[in-house]
Amino acid sequence: MASSNAIGWVQFKLLGGTRNLCVTSVAYAIVVIAVMFLATQLENPPSFAVLGRGAPVIMSVQLIVLLLYGTLRVGHAVRLDVNGSMIESHRLMPVSSISAVLGYLFGSTAQAFSLFVINIVLGAACVSVASVSPGSRLGDAGHAGARPDDLLARSSRNA
Repeated sequence: MASSNAIGWVQFKLLGGTRNLCVTSVAYAIVVIAVMFLATQLENPPSFAVLGRGAPVIMSVQLIVLLLYGTLRVGHAVRLDVNGSMIESHRLMPVSSISAVLGYLFGSTAQAFSLFVINIVLGAACVSVASVSPGSRLGDAGHAGARPDDLLARSSRNA
């Protein structure tokens, strides 16, 4: 696995490379799948409908992974290069500014992007298994899978 962006490649290798990326991704997927399985078994009677309520949780984790973990990784990579005087070496490299920025953005956040992909796949699996329609309000236990006109009728009766 080679890259034409040296800064991105080095940042990726500093995180542990492909092996660390795969181990972390598989471990994260196993933990999330175990939590999903446990949630279905704790429902009385066991049901996949609880997974429809878990989709907003997965989306929240997605937000935390991308916004917090991803930005912290970029900041840490830049800070590490500045403190280690590696940034002067990068300035001497025949690399365009945009290439250097993209290297920091995508090399240091490879793990965050892998967790992003896993969250997308597991979120889609949750919604699919729970038989929640895309037009319904995810996370609302009483309305999961309901049509929008049913929701409107229910809300007008409650008002």
